[in-house]
Amino acid sequence: MAQKNASKKDNFSAKSLNLWQRLRLAKCQKRTRNKGKNAEVYGKLLAHLRWSFLAIENYGLEAEVFEQKGDIFYFKFDEIQQWIWEKEKNKKS
Repeated sequence: MAQKNASKKDNFSAKSLNLWQRLRLAKCQKRTRNKGKNAEVYGKLLAHLRWSFLAIENYGLEAEVFEQKGDIFYFKFDEIQQWIWEKEKNKKS
């Protein structure tokens, strides 16, 4: 759908706002920055988590616990954790 007056730009400036509007705008900008930072950190966290699971999977492939790549994602976290604890107990004894 075409918009009317699409060629006209809004002449928005913070100077034209009253005090309350400027405070709201500043707060919204701060929240937006924080939201962006949180999304970036969360993305990095998920990437590291995936790398950790892939490293565990490689170890499991070498130990012949998994048949092929990607099998670790069919296990529940408790099952993976139990498998790791069993391996650690076997190493100590």
